[in-house]
Amino acid sequence: MDVGRDVRQSHDQALTRASGFRIICGMKSFLLAFALATSVFAQPADPVEAVFDRPGVAAIPLKDLKSHWPDCGETFLVTQDGEALPWSLEGDLLLLPVPRAGVVRLLRDGGAAAEVKAEAQDAPRTRVPRSVERIEKDLIFDRLETASMRLIDGSGGAWLWMAVANGAKVEIPWGEWRKTVKVSVRFQPMRTPKTPHAVELWWDGKKAADATWTGGAAHTAEFGTLELRTEDGPSPRVIASGPMGQGPLYLDWIEIDGPRIAGPEQASWIGERSLAVELRDLKGGRLDVVFSMGKRARVLDPGGALAIDGPVLAASAGALIRPKSLTRVHAARDPEKGVEWLVLAPAAFGEALAPLVDRRREQGLSAAFFSVEQAIAAGGGDLPAHDAIRRFLQHAATAWPEPKLKFVLLAGDAERGTASGIPAGAGDALGAGWTATDGWYARVDDDELPDLAIGRWPARTPEEAGALLAKVKRFEDSTPGEWRRRVHLVLGTAGFGQGMDNMLKSGGMKIAGDLVPDSYAFRVQSTLELDLPFTYPPREYNAFLTQRVNDGCMVFAYSGHGWEHGLQSLKWEGKRYPILDVALAKNFDAKSGLPMAFLFACLTGSFDEKEDCLCEALVRNPGGPVAAIGSSAISHPYADIIFAKELMTVMFAKRAPTIGQGVMAAKRRCLKPPDGDAMRAFIDGMAAGAVGGLDAQARYRLDGSMAYNLFGDPATRIPWPGRLKVECAKEAAPGATIEVTGSGELGDGTAVVTFEAERLKSIEPVEKVDPKAEGAEEAMKRNWKRMNEAVAVRQEFAMKAGEFTVTLKVPEGIPEGDYLVKVYASDAKKDAIGCKRVRIVK
Repeated sequence: MDVGRDVRQSHDQALTRASGFRIICGMKSFLLAFALATSVFAQPADPVEAVFDRPGVAAIPLKDLKSHWPDCGETFLVTQDGEALPWSLEGDLLLLPVPRAGVVRLLRDGGAAAEVKAEAQDAPRTRVPRSVERIEKDLIFDRLETASMRLIDGSGGAWLWMAVANGAKVEIPWGEWRKTVKVSVRFQPMRTPKTPHAVELWWDGKKAADATWTGGAAHTAEFGTLELRTEDGPSPRVIASGPMGQGPLYLDWIEIDGPRIAGPEQASWIGERSLAVELRDLKGGRLDVVFSMGKRARVLDPGGALAIDGPVLAASAGALIRPKSLTRVHAARDPEKGVEWLVLAPAAFGEALAPLVDRRREQGLSAAFFSVEQAIAAGGGDLPAHDAIRRFLQHAATAWPEPKLKFVLLAGDAERGTASGIPAGAGDALGAGWTATDGWYARVDDDELPDLAIGRWPARTPEEAGALLAKVKRFEDSTPGEWRRRVHLVLGTAGFGQGMDNMLKSGGMKIAGDLVPDSYAFRVQSTLELDLPFTYPPREYNAFLTQRVNDGCMVFAYSGHGWEHGLQSLKWEGKRYPILDVALAKNFDAKSGLPMAFLFACLTGSFDEKEDCLCEALVRNPGGPVAAIGSSAISHPYADIIFAKELMTVMFAKRAPTIGQGVMAAKRRCLKPPDGDAMRAFIDGMAAGAVGGLDAQARYRLDGSMAYNLFGDPATRIPWPGRLKVECAKEAAPGATIEVTGSGELGDGTAVVTFEAERLKSIEPVEKVDPKAEGAEEAMKRNWKRMNEAVAVRQEFAMKAGEFTVTLKVPEGIPEGDYLVKVYASDAKKDAIGCKRVRIVK
């Protein structure tokens, strides 16, 4: 079907019936009435989706619509992202403006929709709603020192959310044509009271205005009308500054208001009220097709001048665009039997995901695939896609028959501005108003607690979905090995000041020492700034981390500073060495078993950007983690440490059966902690002064629960090692022998028994390291080995029917103190771990 040819022919025929301009008035724009919205699941409509790769004025031949809707009439509801669009029938063409690239949904109007009054369209559109799908957060970060951004559309406003350090220069590439503009910039400081801030607005290379304020509250800087001076438009620049770089500022939004003239490539124009003007594009071409967005637009003379009452949208005949595709979507119907595990994905992914549906059914779950197109149609074609998806999931969780919905896998990328994939929901982030989050979909009722275990595969193609499925199979069907008892923790600094770094250090050590059972092998790799004996040389930091992951571990966890594409960079001898970034993530190639990655840091899970965030890069790598957990926003260190504490609790102390159940339970504990939790009380009390009181703490915990997202199938089963019962003497002397017995639900196999120091302690004394002294790097390595591999005895013995008895000799001259006897046992099909404490006394 040559849609372009049909559009041109129909459009030419339409234009021959008019002299001068063809004025298209009486635009119809509909909103779905409440009755239709509340009954959509009873009789869901089947919309037609038109996909556009750029904004403009579109022409859709009616015959193309009728090929999908044989009974198509001449009354429609047309929406994009939940916003009703004006439209008009001209001959056999449906004409409509397309504000931005993406999906436009057309619904046949059955009489339930109410017509929008013309007066409502006269209202100035000075701001874009805070919907994550409407935000072009196209930001380029350079370690939060510089940033660039672009505006989102020509509707009179632009929202964005980004961070800049004090003194940073923010360039705004100007992609629109305007005569004059008014600029407002809203800043959200990091809630630091009494901190002075200053903002300058530079226009066309010159300082145009400035504003100053003091305190941690949000501030809006208003700048007056500014004239354009160049044909291509200027590049405004916002400069945020403060004394001695006291904390970053966060640009909550920038609003630019004024009559817009788009570039000649698009040849469309927004006019001013009561302005008499001949509509021509910037190359002098006449604009033939005019949409009145207000009450009327009338011809002044046959030459083409117009008197405009309210804004209008005009386009030349050559600027008409056509949809890339037209597809009728059959709305999802309620199943006869309930669904416990549901995967939502583009319809094209169905075949690739069928083996995963079968796998979950074989594991005893009622499982089903639904296309995201079906879900959106059932949830409400009049709503933004993320609203429709949430509404569909709420209905599925509450109205579908038993068994009830527990797990939801969103198999699709969330990049904004694309016609495919699955959009993110919108949450809050440190009071800035929004952050991309899938946690929003997990809320079935009206409280703040998640009710569904939800995760996302950032798959852009069916092939990528198939590759992620292969990783799940490898993880769930993994061969037993010592990798299952290994945990590798990396500690960095958060970038929120020494007080917060001390809290992270103390909290991290507390979590490592108390929450992960002694039977696990726990390794800690820290940075120089924390002044801990686990420091590893910056020059080899990433290589060492990569080797530890590739050797195999159940969990790789990080706490510290992060950004969209990486973790903290370490400074050493005038150079920077990143701990991990998107490029370095490709070096992960775990042979023994794939880990789970827990990244307790800012922005590593910003999954709605065009480029992959770190979490996406990790799970895309075939040899990388089977799942990753990261924040899509600036997350406060207090929220990070609380989420880390609760996640490690439910994973290790509670042994969550699946990854998604662990994440959901951790978030619920963050928001509603159980009574009598001493460690939680310790962390809350330690942070109270630094955070600003109980109300602030509650807000940060809520923000964190929304910002952290799971990149993985939530129903992924975790192959935890079983438990061994280990017995031995409670005390022994240096040089003595210890008889160790053990039993577990295993067959014949082997048992590895070690006698080692307590976690985070060494047998040999550590060296004092001067980072500037010669040989400092080798001394750091020796200290790391003493603290993380303090094994005095290691022996391997045969195990019969899950039982063993071994004799260990305590080394002569070993210092007095508490030690651990650890056991790892395996029969090649299953494995188990156990531990017993022994005090060495002379």
